[in-house]
Amino acid sequence: MRQGEGDVTADGLQADVAAQVSRSEEVSLLVSRGDPFYFVGYNCRRPPLSNQRFRRVVARHLDRSFLTSVAFEGYANAAEAPLKGQWTPGDLAWNGIASLPFLGEAGTLDVEAARNAFREAGYQYDDGRLVTRGAA
Repeated sequence: MRQGEGDVTADGLQADVAAQVSRSEEVSLLVSRGDPFYFVGYNCRRPPLSNQRFRRVVARHLDRSFLTSVAFEGYANAAEAPLKGQWTPGDLAWNGIASLPFLGEAGTLDVEAARNAFREAGYQYDDGRLVTRGAA
């Protein structure tokens, strides 16, 4: 593109390429909101992920704001649900604060806070390892 060989791309650019393009004087970058999304899915049919309390603690291991700023270099928005606009329930609309807040700061997990969250959810540790019934 920098050598005048192209004027459009049909697919989105990776965040690192978009950052390079935005710094270039020869190429202009048009940023628009896309429909793709990334999510963490759980197999809720098998323990311990069949337990909602366990899943809620696991969800708190992800720092959405950090991921959008670092992994996507600012070319992403955090979300609470895969739906957007009128399809997003009001209590799941992203307002900058996760309903299940990250157990740490700036992408670094507070391990003791994570352990305490599992304890508060009814789990125990044995010799430093989380004990989950029915898990392989």
